[in-house]
Amino acid sequence: MNDEDNFVGFYPETFKFLKGLSNNNSKSWFDKHRSEYENYIIAPSKYFVNSLKGFLNYINPELVVEPKFNKSFVRINKDMRFAKKPYKEYFLIRFGKFKWDCELFFVINIDSVSIGVFINNEKKSDSRFNINFNSNPDLFFKICKEYNISKKYSVTDLKDMSEVSSKFNPEKDVAKLLNIRWFTIDKTYNNTSKVIFSHKLIQETILVYNSLYPLYLYGTSLDIERDILAYKKRLGIMKII
Repeated sequence: MNDEDNFVGFYPETFKFLKGLSNNNSKSWFDKHRSEYENYIIAPSKYFVNSLKGFLNYINPELVVEPKFNKSFVRINKDMRFAKKPYKEYFLIRFGKFKWDCELFFVINIDSVSIGVFINNEKKSDSRFNINFNSNPDLFFKICKEYNISKKYSVTDLKDMSEVSSKFNPEKDVAKLLNIRWFTIDKTYNNTSKVIFSHKLIQETILVYNSLYPLYLYGTSLDIERDILAYKKRLGIMKII
């Protein structure tokens, strides 16, 4: 089912809710504003995921693309055994195979949204990302050039949420990535961007995923040359007018 026609974008109230939660991170405040959470976070996110389902299933049928918690939706409440505040101050949508797998993601922050790829590089020297890069670094740089990745995305080290690069330069930055445990490569849109509040966000997300999916393959593939070639033949570089 494709609900693209029903997705009209997120709302100013989406960010107003997260801002309010940031200022009042408590169960009593959340319970009082639960309807806003349902109407401006969960409801549009369901349409958003369903709108992407056809594209994501096409590029990789194994990705979990289902607008439910513990599927594509990550719960906003925290495990209070390890947290001082009961709620995350963002809403994360993920498209991977299982928990802590590399994944494509979409996150709504207090004042922006970010679209990108998460790479689990936890094993470092023997992770799939490192193995695939070291087996064919020339292909990595070629893909980054072909898919217009260079200097278009930012890189964040998730261990301490520090910015590794504001404009990812593959030749300059890849050595850093090989030694980072978990990192994201993504594009951020401030909540002043009109695209967030329209159906055009679907097209924008598809274009970003189309560009970054080869890096997802670098983090997961058991045969990187075969899978990159298959992706190029199956989809190539998309242009949406």
